[in-house]
Amino acid sequence: MKLLDELVKKHLVNIYYGGKYLKTGVYQVPNLVYRQLLEKRQEAAKPQEEIKQEEQVQTKEQEKQKKESKKEQKEIKKEDIDPIKRLNKNGYLVLQSEADAREISKLLEDKIQKNQVTGIRGFDKKYYLVKNSFVLKFQSKIKSALKSGPKQADKIAEALGIEEEAAIALLTVLREEGEIIEKRKGTFSLID
Repeated sequence: MKLLDELVKKHLVNIYYGGKYLKTGVYQVPNLVYRQLLEKRQEAAKPQEEIKQEEQVQTKEQEKQKKESKKEQKEIKKEDIDPIKRLNKNGYLVLQSEADAREISKLLEDKIQKNQVTGIRGFDKKYYLVKNSFVLKFQSKIKSALKSGPKQADKIAEALGIEEEAAIALLTVLREEGEIIEKRKGTFSLID
């Protein structure tokens, strides 16, 4: 009885009072607990060889995933270090300080003069460098998204399937070019 009381307290066994068991009650095992016990019983019945094979396959898969993850992390770190590579890969770059913006602008001076890259300081005091090919790729899509009325940057990013930071960079450039207007902070619309 003590063991049963402990199982009831741990919610591993329930007491059902109802129907013909209204006065005395009947013990019942919850479905979740029953399924877990059944799975353990089935696993215990598996031959040890089969279990070892499954563990080996899982170990190989985990090792493969770790190697791939390390490789991706190395690639990401290289891109994080080199902002020019990030700009070329993503089509945009967000810089936090004026000093960083000046330094990158010097490196990209030729592309800026050829109108291949546009640099703008946003109202949020961040510096946005955007490749013009990136702007052209999304310009009509942004306008289409804004035809139904003003939208916030995160909703536009969602509609275009891009990161919010990328959408803000695009919207900042288009706002500066007079294509769109920022009605309220973070909410953009087409010019009437």
